[in-house]
Amino acid sequence: MQRLFDEKGLCTEAGSELHTAACKMLWPLMRGLSDDGHSVRDISHVVMTAVFDVECELMLGTRGKEKEQDERSARKAEKGPERGQ
Repeated sequence: MQRLFDEKGLCTEAGSELHTAACKMLWPLMRGLSDDGHSVRDISHVVMTAVFDVECELMLGTRGKEKEQDERSARKAEKGPERGQ
């Protein structure tokens, strides 16, 4: 596993690139909500909660399973009721 921090706790080059990319994605989202009158602190807490959720889903491997189940359910709904039901 590659780490984004070195032995001194500083960002590696990859860690710095991730930080820059995250800021570029978050800035317009958070700025837009702030411009609409939402609290920057509230926005930040919601975003951090979303990051923690994604972290857990990736670590537990649950996101893909939910997506597969949703896709199976959608296909089943498109087909309609099975014969004999």
